[in-house]
Amino acid sequence: MPTIAEAGVPGYEVDGWYGLLAPAATPPAAIARLNGELASLVSTPEMKERLLAAGIDARASTPAEFRARIERDITRWSEVVKKARIALE
Repeated sequence: MPTIAEAGVPGYEVDGWYGLLAPAATPPAAIARLNGELASLVSTPEMKERLLAAGIDARASTPAEFRARIERDITRWSEVVKKARIALE
């Protein structure tokens, strides 16, 4: 079976991700604490092993990095929806 690039779609890249979001009014100190606790959790050998067994390559990021990721995906997929003329029914 050819790769997507070999099938004529060079530069194709799609990946999924999971993340936690909090209400906009959440204090920055609470966000920082949650982020730190979760980053510590996903970096433990036991959790890495459990996640890898489920096919998940967990990587912690900062709240700013995660926000940037969400914004990039919104921009990217909005363009795809627009070009493909996808509409809600």
